[in-house]
Amino acid sequence: MHQTKPMTHDLWLQKWEAGKFRGWRLVGEGRVEVRGDGTISAENFQELTAIGGWNGYTQLLPKGAKPKDPEPQPKRPAQSGTDLEDDEDI
Repeated sequence: MHQTKPMTHDLWLQKWEAGKFRGWRLVGEGRVEVRGDGTISAENFQELTAIGGWNGYTQLLPKGAKPKDPEPQPKRPAQSGTDLEDDEDI
């Protein structure tokens, strides 16, 4: 299908390695439209379909905008009375 409307947004995905956030990758573009009846339509065209370390989450942001890094996940406290007390990376 030939698209005549311009792309207005960039499509970003999160890159993770060893359970840690490593950065954002620009993987496509899209557009967001508000139709006459008030419904909102979002279309994206992802150029990269398979990547290791991708959790499936994407963000569609206006061209030129960059996503914010996710908040670090709190570490789970060690359980008392177990061998895991000194292990902070549970």
